[in-house]
Amino acid sequence: MITLKVPYYYVDSLYVTGIVSLFIMFIMFSKILLLMKENRSLRTLCRNQQEYCNKINPDKMLNYFGIDIIKILLPKNLKKLSTDLMVKIIGLREELADNLGYIIPNVRISNDYDLKPYEYEIFVRTKSIGKFKIEEGNENLEQIIKNLKIVCLENISKIFLQENAQKLLDEVPNKKIVETLLQNLSVEDIRLILIELVNQNISIKDYSYVLERISVYSDKSTLNEIVNCLKNDLV
Repeated sequence: MITLKVPYYYVDSLYVTGIVSLFIMFIMFSKILLLMKENRSLRTLCRNQQEYCNKINPDKMLNYFGIDIIKILLPKNLKKLSTDLMVKIIGLREELADNLGYIIPNVRISNDYDLKPYEYEIFVRTKSIGKFKIEEGNENLEQIIKNLKIVCLENISKIFLQENAQKLLDEVPNKKIVETLLQNLSVEDIRLILIELVNQNISIKDYSYVLERISVYSDKSTLNEIVNCLKNDLV
């Protein structure tokens, strides 16, 4: 059996090479971490600069002032209900759309830890509609959805805007109907008529037919007269 003897200076050379290699790897790793940190800082700086530019640009300020049309604030102990509540809100939106043709917008759910336990607050366009208390022993989500439905119906004039009425007009296949309507009524008049129908629990879901009937009675002297005529056709 042949035994190879490695000179001591060769072993020392390998040892030194290993140490130097580890040192170089450590330096490179440190550099990479430093570059990643600088990259994050640069991205943050760019984002802050973009936000600042948007705020000082008059054309961008309108986006800055965007608000939540409907908002619900939950206390700390009800925070875990947020996901399930969102699912219930989707169900409420479908219910109102199917029954009345009234589509409520997105609802923001936030937390306010200053609220008392089992107390929640509903806002419409930054105005508090009220604080509500969940009664003990009752289903939390069902109570919130019930009150949200009432709020959406009672405040429809603040939720259903001219842009919503205009969207319905744009979707009508027969453009002659729209022309007739707009000869006698403004978009605001049409909005008020649609709101009054919903207030009287009359569905506007079949919007093409509803708008067609409005055009038939659009020469009436008052909006109330138009609504009274529509009731005979829609109920």
